[in-house]
Amino acid sequence: MRGIKLNLYIFNFNFEEGQMQHFIKSIFLFVLFFSGMFCPLIFIQGTFAPDQVNPFKSSYGHLHSRLKEVKKIENVDILFLGSSHTYRAFDTRIFQKQ
Repeated sequence: MRGIKLNLYIFNFNFEEGQMQHFIKSIFLFVLFFSGMFCPLIFIQGTFAPDQVNPFKSSYGHLHSRLKEVKKIENVDILFLGSSHTYRAFDTRIFQKQ
């Protein structure tokens, strides 16, 4: 085994001159291109297909119907929002006026 060099690493850190600068430039151009395409596409989808971008209707737990009820109730002092732990953990009778 003398004279045999084992390269047991995942990434080669022996860069030639200018190779790291090219790598960083490629990553920067990719991020610039991706964000330049992604942001307008999200805007276009939200503008022309707003019915497809409603996260409440397809979720479980009746969140959409509960949020519609909030608009109907007037004079809300405290509103608890959260998961089922919030829904089950607070006894709202404590907060009612006597």
